[in-house]
Amino acid sequence: MRPGVPVAVVFAAVALVGCGPRPPVGVPVAEYVADPAATTGSAAAPSSDRAGTATPGRSPSGPPGRSPGGSPFRATVEQADGMLVAAGSLPGVFQLDPLVDQSTPTDLPPGCPALDRFELALGQAQVRAARGFLGGPLGPFLAERVAVLPATAADEMDALARASVRCRTFTARDADGGSVRFGVTRLPDPELGDQSLALALTGKAGDTGLLRHDLTVLRRGDTLVVFVFSGHGLLDPLVLPAGSAAVLAAIEAF
Repeated sequence: MRPGVPVAVVFAAVALVGCGPRPPVGVPVAEYVADPAATTGSAAAPSSDRAGTATPGRSPSGPPGRSPGGSPFRATVEQADGMLVAAGSLPGVFQLDPLVDQSTPTDLPPGCPALDRFELALGQAQVRAARGFLGGPLGPFLAERVAVLPATAADEMDALARASVRCRTFTARDADGGSVRFGVTRLPDPELGDQSLALALTGKAGDTGLLRHDLTVLRRGDTLVVFVFSGHGLLDPLVLPAGSAAVLAAIEAF
């Protein structure tokens, strides 16, 4: 959690200026509420298939998600660094946040099993690179992470896609003991890479107004690029598409 920002203030799946160290947003979950009728539903299928048909963002040099040698794409540290967006690639004014690195947890609120699983998977993954931006003293915050999950990246994407079914609503508590009720909405998929998905988490806590987390995740082979865009009120809808396009261009250059 960031100073002055309740539990919630989506480029896992990118945030400075005159602020001290910020503790992570994640706090012990006091309550989880899921729609009972939704827990038996099936997950929406990712818009990009995993079998090999041509979809936007796939490399023309070989099968989807595979390096020229035939192995699943697993970004090296050097490649991951090249996949981090630059402030100039984003609309608006953003500054680098030196407090965001490979060990920094996401700003996603806890309480939804599908999101908690994804957060755990990222924590255990090989996070090759990370970068954060801040749009002002109180946000919005943008964080990007490039992680390699050998042999499990596609499974984690499928599990994450169930978040809008398993957690149409959930409740988390902030460090001050206040509760925040979030709704999870599946957004139109970016249709980039081998798989991609986008989620919006919207909540309201006390007098702080609308809290919003937008999560966008792109998969190429065994590599995930995770963007989390968080802030108060409405977020600029052009930021995540701009970041995703920049990352895709970098991947295609490898």
